[in-house]
Amino acid sequence: MGGHAMTKETVFIPRYGWRVDVFVNFDCEKTDLVLDALEQIGCDKHHLLDAEYSMMNCAKDTGLTYSSPEYRSSVAVVYKTTSFKEFINTLSHEVAHICAHITKAFVIKLTEEEFCYMLGDLMAEMSDSILEVAREF
Repeated sequence: MGGHAMTKETVFIPRYGWRVDVFVNFDCEKTDLVLDALEQIGCDKHHLLDAEYSMMNCAKDTGLTYSSPEYRSSVAVVYKTTSFKEFINTLSHEVAHICAHITKAFVIKLTEEEFCYMLGDLMAEMSDSILEVAREF
């Protein structure tokens, strides 16, 4: 996926009034775009510095997620990956973090069916991005 452009997708979860910005195929030269998105949802300086350090390493097969219950928003970043398998691994990992943050904010048990629907709904909303990445491999 080395030469493919970074994309940003915004997903809204009406049931929780929650917005999710997902950056896919992260380009470390565009760190400022992600930092701006994090600042817009109230990310504190400590987490901003951690995110900036992580992104400036230009690593592959990893990601990051930050959520703000106050803003009912999350920002997730899926870095460039070495294979479609790694992309799915990283994306599902970051989506699980988002779902965990939402369940914590709304006091939903991870063992409840509602968590599973939330996870499925988020993945379904990102299906176009997933298909686009699949075509790149």
